[in-house]
Amino acid sequence: SVIRDEKVEYYPDEEKVKLLGNYVIDYKEFKFKGINGVYNNKTGMLHGEKSIITSLNGDRFESDRVDGNLNDLVIDFSGNIKGHVVNKGEITNFKGDFARLYFKHGQKYELLRSEIRNNAEFIQENKKLQSDYIEVDAVRKLVYSKDNSKLTVEDKNGTSVITSDSAEMDIDKNSAVLTGHVKVDNLNKDRGMTKITSDRATIDQKKNLLEFTGNVNIENDESIVQADKGIYNTETKKINAVGNVYVNYKR
Repeated sequence: SVIRDEKVEYYPDEEKVKLLGNYVIDYKEFKFKGINGVYNNKTGMLHGEKSIITSLNGDRFESDRVDGNLNDLVIDFSGNIKGHVVNKGEITNFKGDFARLYFKHGQKYELLRSEIRNNAEFIQENKKLQSDYIEVDAVRKLVYSKDNSKLTVEDKNGTSVITSDSAEMDIDKNSAVLTGHVKVDNLNKDRGMTKITSDRATIDQKKNLLEFTGNVNIENDESIVQADKGIYNTETKKINAVGNVYVNYKR
């Protein structure tokens, strides 16, 4: 590692450097910038304020404070976190009050997993996931959230806002599974608003399908449909209901 600073205090017995003022640390594929930090070259521990971390891959992480182990590449960010990760040209943005990122050593570094807590946001292309806790498995391309989960999806047909107790997204498949107190507000730009509640739901964005199970209630301008199971097409607004079906036409 290479350290640059306006002023430092070095403790050779501990291999510890006290970084006074603005500092820059070049470490493998990363550049660490901050104010008033402490770095231990032996243990790899870094503590600093007003942190900005960038990588050769184009990743960027900002926070009020950073605490992490550069040897193990497990890094905690706290306070006003914002950043983005670049993977094969695809940019994923995130925000939150606290984040812990786990990286893998190798010929290149690789982000394995991240945890974002409190006012967490995960934004990728036309999807935004908000929750008190979001966990991203970067290897398997899975995103999990719990506690006050809110998923907003925008596409050519309109916008869907979905809340639930928990959610799991498969990024590659463009799909999601939502569990517990599921509520959907789907605004189709041509056909208006549809409101749906259920115990569980699955989303297949590629097929424009939402599938609901358990205490399903689907309401739009034309009707109210209740059933054990329902499949809703966000493009055509067609509803297929199965099991104990009740339909109330408004007109």
